[in-house]
Amino acid sequence: MNWYKLKEEEVTSSVGTSIERGLSEKEVEKRLKRYGYNKLDEGKKPSALFVFLGQFKDFMVLVLLAATFISGVLGDT
Repeated sequence: MNWYKLKEEEVTSSVGTSIERGLSEKEVEKRLKRYGYNKLDEGKKPSALFVFLGQFKDFMVLVLLAATFISGVLGDT
């Protein structure tokens, strides 16, 4: 459902509440048991090594590393 397209009255009647009163304590407990908390799953965080190695996926970074290597090999000429 595209909630953002609905008017306030349509949304509040669809979810069974009102803007003035909100939800009763009993209704809050009931909905928490049914739906749980409004919290997103954080998922697995990547390790520091994985983040570091991920820096080398970019083509420009590889070009700069190659230029650094070539410059180091050739030295001051």
